[in-house]
Amino acid sequence: MSDSTNYFQTTEGQSQLLREVGSLDSFYADVVAAVEYAAEAIVQDVSSRGFRSIQSKAEAKADGSPVSTADQASHEVLVQKLKECSPFPIVSEEDPGGVPDLESVLGSPFFWLADPLDGTRDFLAGEKSFAVSLALMRVSSEGVRPYFGCICDPTEQTTWWGSRETQLVKRIQGEEVPLKGGSEVGPEVGPEAPLRVLGSRSIPSERMNDLYKFWNVTEVTRLGSALKFALIAEGSFDVYPRFGPTSEWDTAAGQVLLEITGGGLISLKTGLPMAYGKPAWRNEGFVAMRTEAMIETWVPKVRSAVR
Repeated sequence: MSDSTNYFQTTEGQSQLLREVGSLDSFYADVVAAVEYAAEAIVQDVSSRGFRSIQSKAEAKADGSPVSTADQASHEVLVQKLKECSPFPIVSEEDPGGVPDLESVLGSPFFWLADPLDGTRDFLAGEKSFAVSLALMRVSSEGVRPYFGCICDPTEQTTWWGSRETQLVKRIQGEEVPLKGGSEVGPEVGPEAPLRVLGSRSIPSERMNDLYKFWNVTEVTRLGSALKFALIAEGSFDVYPRFGPTSEWDTAAGQVLLEITGGGLISLKTGLPMAYGKPAWRNEGFVAMRTEAMIETWVPKVRSAVR
């Protein structure tokens, strides 16, 4: 963890971003507003079209995942607003021309990685745990790393955001409330402490059930989307394990929020913070945890237990 932490504590990225956008305060304010406008576009699409109509007209993309008019409405607003406030290229899951490849954005020092409606399956099932997720990715000689992250819950009008030079901020109905973050909130850590575990809404695999038994967990709170990362970062939960594949736009914003509050999102393949710029933007399994102490205690054991 220390190598990653040292990298993110350098001022090089901040200075570079400042040169590109001018005032960081106004830049972040505009970006957070862009995410909230996109979230409102989802709500407005449901209001104008009707939820049943959106459900009936949802389609399957080439990878089999669903897409709806609400995804597209959020994408259009988010892209428009980001173009108005930044010079950086945009990689969006819902780009109508197909998701751009990494090579198309490497000429810029930063680029956006967006999921305009994260949790579309939950959304179409009538669940409320979907989100707009956006990360600003930094390109340097050390690779591609998330620098800023913003996650918005359209249903609750709640937004979490933060960057490498800011604290975690939670905004509810337009009012920003600074938080202490995951490393300073919640119960003591350690092998004997009960873990507050988040899981996806899918039926847990046998391997996941084995992990719950390994942790001696009797209760798992199930939510869709990147909201899980925000809730861990603010200290409401401790851990979210995931064995199945995800895409980089699913995790990048959440990883920033976790790391700036003292936790992390660790690849189960490497035992290191999740890397970005991978082929087809695909992630391996991971575990997201609230504190570095939890990561040091549990990640080696989890990696050994689930091999």
